[in-house]
Amino acid sequence: MPTAEDLRAALARRQLCVYEIARDVGLHPNRISALLNERSPLSADVALRIQRAINEAQPMERRGR
Repeated sequence: MPTAEDLRAALARRQLCVYEIARDVGLHPNRISALLNERSPLSADVALRIQRAINEAQPMERRGR
């Protein structure tokens, strides 16, 4: 299971923000932020959903930014 630290690092590597994965995860961006910054406990199920959303998100250069 990925940790909050692993997920934060993956977001940074992929140049994504919580807003970009929130819809795919099914949680509000503030909730994802709280989970990733360890202000709320991160369950295995949610960690895997976040990881899947990060992996499926298009890298920044493909989005035309």
